[in-house]
Amino acid sequence: METSGDIKRALRPLRWLWSWVEAALGAPVALWALARRRARLVYWGSKFQGPFALPIIGNALDVYSQDFTVVHTLVTNLLAKFQPLGRIYIGPLLSIVSSRPQDNEWILSDYKYLSKSFFYNKLLEPWLGTGLLLSSGK
Repeated sequence: METSGDIKRALRPLRWLWSWVEAALGAPVALWALARRRARLVYWGSKFQGPFALPIIGNALDVYSQDFTVVHTLVTNLLAKFQPLGRIYIGPLLSIVSSRPQDNEWILSDYKYLSKSFFYNKLLEPWLGTGLLLSSGK
């Protein structure tokens, strides 16, 4: 008569096989979902001019700096070259930079667009706090 230990021991190779089957089926689905999301981002980003971006990291090597003046110089040069709207990829995130006050006023006057992105809050909130610039209108 078989005990529960014998059954568990007999099913152990099947459990190992099942984990490989899950990985083999799950990985392509996850990669497809990421590629689809990235393709949508690249489609909308291609409507704006901007510097050449590497496939995964974008322009992160240009932006990565602890010094704010380096980032400010990069954005200033971006707007000087690609006026009035420019795009920059910081990792997988697309950022659109505007130099026209009319565009900025339109975005900031509508509550629908006032909630800032994760990246925007993580960079500026520790520096500026949750004041008028970073509030979401609530």
